[in-house]
Amino acid sequence: MKHSSIPSNIPKISITRNEAINLRLSSIVKENLELKQNMKASEEKILKVIARRLASISDETPSQIELTDEPEDSMSLSAAIAYSFPTSVNRIYVTNAGGSNVSVIDGNTNTVIATVTVGFVPFGVGVNPVTNQIYVANFLGDNVSVIDGSMNSVIATVTVGSEPFGIGVNFNTNFIYVTNFNNNNVSVVDGSTNTVTATITVGTGPMGIGVNPTTNRIYVTNRNENTVSIISGISNTVIATVTLGFEPEGVGVNPIDHRIYMANAGSDHVTILSGFSNIIIATVPVGNDPEFGLVVNHQTNRIYVVNTLEGDVSVIDGNTSTVIATIIVGNEPFGAGVNPLTNGVYVANNGSNNVSVIDGNTNSVVATITVGSVPFAVGVNP
Repeated sequence: MKHSSIPSNIPKISITRNEAINLRLSSIVKENLELKQNMKASEEKILKVIARRLASISDETPSQIELTDEPEDSMSLSAAIAYSFPTSVNRIYVTNAGGSNVSVIDGNTNTVIATVTVGFVPFGVGVNPVTNQIYVANFLGDNVSVIDGSMNSVIATVTVGSEPFGIGVNFNTNFIYVTNFNNNNVSVVDGSTNTVTATITVGTGPMGIGVNPTTNRIYVTNRNENTVSIISGISNTVIATVTLGFEPEGVGVNPIDHRIYMANAGSDHVTILSGFSNIIIATVPVGNDPEFGLVVNHQTNRIYVVNTLEGDVSVIDGNTSTVIATIIVGNEPFGAGVNPLTNGVYVANNGSNNVSVIDGNTNSVVATITVGSVPFAVGVNP
């Protein structure tokens, strides 16, 4: 079996229920392990933030949209694409697992403009572009930090399950979904109140998570049992479970054609699932050890898959389900994010403590940005 998805420069911590995962913590984190016991939930009242609108995707052509077998809990396409941004934000958020903070990058200048202290060993990050709030899963803090993007400060801390890993956000409903790796479940957080409103049992070792805001369905990869749990956002129940490749981790969703992409770290390929039928429609070989980093640009229908052991990114054409380019990035790349408005792709290299910026038009690295210790995941507010 290949190495776990926890960065290799983090020493092993015993996880009795999940021996397949070896937690990698940097020396900085190891020296401050006692901080976990002292962490307290923030009681700051959530601030009212003026809602902004998600970038319009109404210019998609009809040929890009499947019209058959729409899920029963799907909202209309017109409702899903009704959001528009009066102005671009273009902020990138990188969790630094070794420093327990988040680097905020200005996508216009490719510079770090702020560093926000969060909980203990932050892993996954999700963004709600409508409320301009950012959600960070603190793996060893068992909670989620809520950041106000207008102030770059933590405004709330939400207690979730044990070892929260991935975060998905439905900007249409303002619900946030958190995979709890050690509890084998998903916490559902109401973004309006920052409270957990439901807990959903899924498979063993849930890690990656993707949300389709159009259909209100959530996809959770269960690394330890090689499956994906499909959740209805209306009923908060698992409505289907599909067997994937070996050690599935990263998840990406295209809300236009309703295809779901999942990276299988142990079998070096990406599984493509139809969101209508929940049937696997293709398997695409990629590089060595595709782990947590998988993102979809729905505007270009390009999928970016981070191959951790190879130090590169595979680019898949969603129209043909084939790899059309391979891009060399930094050392031990892990998380990724994409801005569909600028076609910029951001890859967190946890082995070199930086972020590679890829121009999606040329499939080339155009900048490298130094961030914090052991950068893990990337979230983007376009």
